[in-house]
Amino acid sequence: MSPNEFDRSLMEDLSQLPPAPGEVESYTPWRAAMTKILWGMGLTTFRFEFFYLQYILPLLGAALLYLGYRTLRRENRWFRLCWVLSGVLLAVHMATDILTATPVMGWITQNPALQWGLTWPLVGMQLLLLFALWRGTRAAFASVGEAEPRDWLKRGLVCYLLSLAIALWSELVPLTQDDGFFGPSILEQYEWLYYGRSIAFIALQIYLLVCIARQSGALADRGYAITPVPVRFAPTVFLAGVFAVVLLSSIAVLWLSSRAPALEAQPLSAVHAEEYSSVRAHLVDLGMDADLANSLDEAELERCRDALAIYDMPLYHAYGEHTYNREDETGRADVEYVILRSWAVQLPDDQARYYLTFRWL
Repeated sequence: MSPNEFDRSLMEDLSQLPPAPGEVESYTPWRAAMTKILWGMGLTTFRFEFFYLQYILPLLGAALLYLGYRTLRRENRWFRLCWVLSGVLLAVHMATDILTATPVMGWITQNPALQWGLTWPLVGMQLLLLFALWRGTRAAFASVGEAEPRDWLKRGLVCYLLSLAIALWSELVPLTQDDGFFGPSILEQYEWLYYGRSIAFIALQIYLLVCIARQSGALADRGYAITPVPVRFAPTVFLAGVFAVVLLSSIAVLWLSSRAPALEAQPLSAVHAEEYSSVRAHLVDLGMDADLANSLDEAELERCRDALAIYDMPLYHAYGEHTYNREDETGRADVEYVILRSWAVQLPDDQARYYLTFRWL
């Protein structure tokens, strides 16, 4: 039952008070707001990587979070903080979807340090949002002197912290050495950890949503004990406006990025010629082809700085088709040759890097 239908039903059936059992419980401002928050948390938590849902659903979830907290923002200071944080989160999702249409997002994803610097502050914001929701619900019950029900959101907050610990551990495993619990070898030694961490993360996030839903039911029992908040835009109008802004902005940035001035092209060897010259000279002395050494970027040269030996393994292949000359009734083989070479760079600690090159002759 929508809010308008409920209000109309009250006006038409005042002579038949009290209403039928369950009608009042089917709609209250608390239930409507918490339902939006619950759906918003779910859509921003779980991602579906198909049909562009990884962009659409999180944006919809952030908008629902904002609408849910908009209704509660005058209830207490904690819900007001939730409203502000949800507005920032919505702005971030809108900006992310718009930047996805430009090369900027690709540059961010290729820079691990920058990606970490942007991802974990957002995670901290979501943690603060959940903490403020928990404190806001406690304050809502205390404001009317009611006995506080079971603290479901506290359990949900603990689950969220545990899921963050699993996510952080998964990020740190590839970056650590094999001399402790965080090393990559732990996943090879205990194969169940590879899949178990993902299953545990999903289970914790689902239980978090269950806790929010159960706390929402307890809040709905408070009925209309809520501070009214005037709004300028209905939820449907607001959602349509958010998606319209993102769509039109994406089209605009696509048009602008396609007309951005491009840098003058330079030979690859000239781009990196002056960088890591000593490392390149060392690799060439060990036997690496000079063109290959000049094509390596800074990251690869840093990995090969302490190279011990280089092994060259050429492989010759012929490609083409046999053509026939009708004038002299002789066959002529029109064949192009390509040289495939595999370079093995021996590194300290029994490590190695392999490079495969090809050249048409």
